[in-house]
Amino acid sequence: MKVNWKKVRQYSLLYLLFGIGFFAFMLVAGDDDPSNPLPFGRWLAIKSVAMAVLVACVFTGKYLNKIGLFSEIDFEENDEDENI
Repeated sequence: MKVNWKKVRQYSLLYLLFGIGFFAFMLVAGDDDPSNPLPFGRWLAIKSVAMAVLVACVFTGKYLNKIGLFSEIDFEENDEDENI
């Protein structure tokens, strides 16, 4: 079996971008500890930076797809998969 290293690199980059975006989303959606609340300024800074990272991940993914890095990744199901 021949390994297609270009696809491995594409999927690795896609999963890395997804992981960073998912972690940023968890920070945006996360709650504060009620028994030890953060000051409002620090809470707002954490949420703002996490939201900026999330938006940067989306725009980076769109840009990488536009330049053709993710163009070979087929997100639709193939007809062959339906027979399994």
